[in-house]
Amino acid sequence: MADTETTLLTPDDTAAELRREQDRLAKLWQAFKNQEDELEHLRKERPVMLETVAEQDRAMAKLRAEMATLRQEAGHGDRADELERRNRILLIEVENLNRELRTASHSLEQHAKGESDHVASLEADLRKEQERLAKLYQVYEEREAELKAAQARLAKWESWFSRMEPAITALPKFFADAPRA
Repeated sequence: MADTETTLLTPDDTAAELRREQDRLAKLWQAFKNQEDELEHLRKERPVMLETVAEQDRAMAKLRAEMATLRQEAGHGDRADELERRNRILLIEVENLNRELRTASHSLEQHAKGESDHVASLEADLRKEQERLAKLYQVYEEREAELKAAQARLAKWESWFSRMEPAITALPKFFADAPRA
């Protein structure tokens, strides 16, 4: 135990502190797991968005091919106009999806970076707490050993006293009868 410590912890105080720290560590671990789950969800969502963009690109390519075919055919001007209008709508949708994908991708990267920093911080905190709890438990064990040793000394003292009590109580009688000088 350090010389600088001014108060002594009882075994009950130490055990209570140990329980509080265990509860706090459990809460930290749960928060870490929740953030890890959220990150995993964002990672799973990204391929779906990429596939949606790819599908839109394929649909646009198909419409462009149809437009080219229809333009070659002179009698299908209305159909070509309709396809061109649909193509413009799809282009706008693709641009919006690309913008959303870039935003989501950037957000995911930032979140992943923040999560990895946070995870590293949590791991460092966890290591510090484990070290602190190990020291706290060591103090608890020392206090427990001191308590047992003190209880053993007290039991010996009480045993000795119970054996010696008749002699100790008889001593004043002997001194009362002693001649005075």
